Amino acid sequence: MILDTRYIVGIDLGTTNSCVAQAAGAEVRVIQNNDQMNVTPSVVRVLKSGSLLVGRRAYNALAEDPDNVAQEVKRLMGQRYAKTFPASGRVMTPEEISAEVLKSLLADARRRTNDEVRAACVTVPAAFTALQCEATARAAQLAGLRLG
Repeated sequence: MILDTRYIVGIDLGTTNSCVAQAAGAEVRVIQNNDQMNVTPSVVRVLKSGSLLVGRRAYNALAEDPDNVAQEVKRLMGQRYAKTFPASGRVMTPEEISAEVLKSLLADARRRTNDEVRAACVTVPAAFTALQCEATARAAQLAGLRLG
């Protein structure tokens, strides 16, 4: 089976920032987010209503509402941990939080390319354990990505 590469992207799911790119032949193009930036802060904020903010808007809320903001969850991938967001009472695992970052990146890719992204290569650090890699794969699935 040959995959249509228009629907495949590469994602660097980072501890601090994340990035999405698409290859076309020998060229690789970084896909900018809604803020016209090449990177998106890997930060999620849960509002009282339960709504989520991802990226710069979530990062900017760190000073005023740190209890309802999650950052650097990549360090917790594969661990038995859940963050409670007191404003809404919502509880999320690192995989669920990472999935929200991935969803945001995929939405940016969809907006910029006018194509539905169906698959992605999501990076993990070389030092990640099998449990951390599996947790990252679960986050990708939660974000709606098809795994190879």
